[in-house]
Amino acid sequence: MWKNYIKTSIRNLQRNLKVTLINFIGLTVAFSVCILIIMYVYNQLSYDKFNKNYDNIYRLELNNWSLLASGVAPHVKQNFPEIDYTTRIGFSWGNNVLNYDENLFSIDNFTYTDNDFFKIFTLEVLSGDNSNLLKDPYSMVLTEPLAKKIFGNEDPIGKTIKYNNEYNFTVTGVIEQRDDFHIQYNVLVNFESLKDIRGGGNEEYINNLGPQNYLVYMLLNPNLNTELLENKINEYFVGKRDGWTKEDPPQFWLREFSDIYLNSSIEYEMGCVHGNRKVVGAFILVGLLVLLIAGINYVNITTARGMSRFKEVSIRKIVGSGKSKVFMQFITESIMLSVIAFLFSIVIITLSSESVFFYLSDNPIGINELPLAVIIILVAIALLTGFLAGLYPSSYLSSVSALRIFKVSQNQGIKKSILKQMLIVLQFSISIILIIGSILVNKQYIYMKNKDLGFNPDQIMVLHIPKDITQNKESIKNSLLQNPDILKVSYAQQIPGMIRNTSTYVHEGIHEAYRVQYVDPDYADLIEVEFVDGRNHDWNRPADKLNSWVINEKAISKFQIPRDSVIGYQIEGWDGTPRTVIGVMKDFHFNSLQKEIVPLVFIWYDNWAFKLHIKVSANNLNKTINYIHDVWKDFAPGYPFEYTFVDQEFNKHYQKEEKLGNIFTIFALLAIIIAAIGMYGLASYMAEKNSRQISIRKVYGATIKNVLFTFSKEFLYLVLIANVIAWPVAYYIMQYWLDKFPYKTEMSLWIFVLAGVISIIISLSTVIYNAYVTANRNPAEVLRYE
Repeated sequence: MWKNYIKTSIRNLQRNLKVTLINFIGLTVAFSVCILIIMYVYNQLSYDKFNKNYDNIYRLELNNWSLLASGVAPHVKQNFPEIDYTTRIGFSWGNNVLNYDENLFSIDNFTYTDNDFFKIFTLEVLSGDNSNLLKDPYSMVLTEPLAKKIFGNEDPIGKTIKYNNEYNFTVTGVIEQRDDFHIQYNVLVNFESLKDIRGGGNEEYINNLGPQNYLVYMLLNPNLNTELLENKINEYFVGKRDGWTKEDPPQFWLREFSDIYLNSSIEYEMGCVHGNRKVVGAFILVGLLVLLIAGINYVNITTARGMSRFKEVSIRKIVGSGKSKVFMQFITESIMLSVIAFLFSIVIITLSSESVFFYLSDNPIGINELPLAVIIILVAIALLTGFLAGLYPSSYLSSVSALRIFKVSQNQGIKKSILKQMLIVLQFSISIILIIGSILVNKQYIYMKNKDLGFNPDQIMVLHIPKDITQNKESIKNSLLQNPDILKVSYAQQIPGMIRNTSTYVHEGIHEAYRVQYVDPDYADLIEVEFVDGRNHDWNRPADKLNSWVINEKAISKFQIPRDSVIGYQIEGWDGTPRTVIGVMKDFHFNSLQKEIVPLVFIWYDNWAFKLHIKVSANNLNKTINYIHDVWKDFAPGYPFEYTFVDQEFNKHYQKEEKLGNIFTIFALLAIIIAAIGMYGLASYMAEKNSRQISIRKVYGATIKNVLFTFSKEFLYLVLIANVIAWPVAYYIMQYWLDKFPYKTEMSLWIFVLAGVISIIISLSTVIYNAYVTANRNPAEVLRYE
């Protein structure tokens, strides 16, 4: 019996080739989108799950801070035996150059951590002693790709690498590189090395409760009560730092490991990558909607075309086929077409997934990397789609009696089908929502990219000055300024867009985080920030150095400083020393627009300012860069000449929004194409079935314009209803999405109007084309047998 169903299905699919192709193309495109989205969702949901202790890893945080002081972890480790392991993680602020055998390697993601890192996280150790990889100071662990890059086939264990031409590290291990880990690393070094590298040999630097610049992860016993542990930690730290009192205790808390990667709203964090839970959910919804559109196409076209198969059904019933057998015949055709489209989409994704997937994730995977469970889900989706899409047409055609079939006109029941009209409205409503979403996502990206930042990032070139040549900083500056195309030169600790150094303001119950930028007095002028009160640091006032702070307006409100007495206000630094506010800057976006402006402090302390900022003229740019390169070779011959521009660094923050906008545009385009294909198939059938009526109208004097209007007004009416439904739904959805941005574009009326116009043009163009072709036929040809 099944063999007969399949043979008959193949014949019917071949006989109605035009309908088959329309349904096949729609389903193939929909399945391709769906498979791509499932691959992306699997990729995002699998982050960090390679860790065997995934369910028992937590990150200790303080209020809304993910970063903690360097001394928090040692305190916790020594005083809470119920915690199995604790590790700190810090990240290098500057360029990191490794020197081995006179070869220089510039390294990203240079990470400081403790030996317990490898007891908490499950990273495969390819070489070295698993239990003592970072036990000793100046020990270094490399990822496998970096080890091969530096040493080739040579065994790296025990080899010495010079870091920034100053510190000798011993390679103690080689580990795998995981791209599905939210913690970024290429090199791991012993945390105690920071005592010398940044702290000048002071042990207090890596064991204080002041500046908060480090992540703290813990491995807990599965049966441990985390709420009780949080209370014990908060009680322990009372009195350990100014402002942590019994009346106002610190608010440490444990964040579950599973709540890190997909949580894009985490503040005061560095060295981590994030996905976006809302985006994952949105993509799942888009996949379902695109499948729904393709399914609606199948239902509409198959039901309309089904009238031409009434005689086939009638004969089957007369010769003894029951309703169930007729139903199975039609449902088999639907499932077969769905499976064929699914297999074809697998081929498309296999050939293109690597290039397409780049736009979705920085950690692309191939379809062959999906686990069996996901493959089973994909197959189930294909079968279920075929079954659901064919359910109504199969039920409808198999339920009509044989005697009634002979009497029914082929046109009857189609034109007036309420279900058909409802499905067309639903189909175009979904397409319009996706169009509005894609326009608004791109509009938000353009808004963030072009918004006035409050300072001028243009033409600012940045280089990192190695620590061992800092004594030549002024000479470098003077040499650069001899070139007339170099307008200004200054030193700062961090690049705008990446200002992450943080500390805490604690005063009379106020606990507020603020960002710190160590600068020289020329920096504020170089980036062209505006002062609203007071003055900038002054080279002619040496007392300003370290002791005088310039703050932004947000710091005034967050620190609750009286506005009329802000100049001269005393603020205690992290070390307890009072500093005087000498100036107030107008708020500017020193980091990306994805985050709200927070308090910022400029401190003149060029001992920690290793980023050389050079304001260059737009004229003769290549010549100017060559000049800077020559100066660099004179003062830093042992270091690679690597630079960036501030505006480029800012644009990097918006790459995800740009990708998201492109993806939504593609999805919206595919959705409207699928809907248009379905509309074309339905309009083609309607034009064919109404060809006699159109010819009679022409014989009685109707013009082609009259025919087109009569034929298209029903479809126009349905698309207008779709817009009425789609607009408020899209507004609600996109308003929810925009709420995650502190600075966002407006939801303009023209977006909705444009989406409506696009939907009307696309739908009517397919309908009018079919009507035009039919209307131009010679009435004599159509009516010759009447």
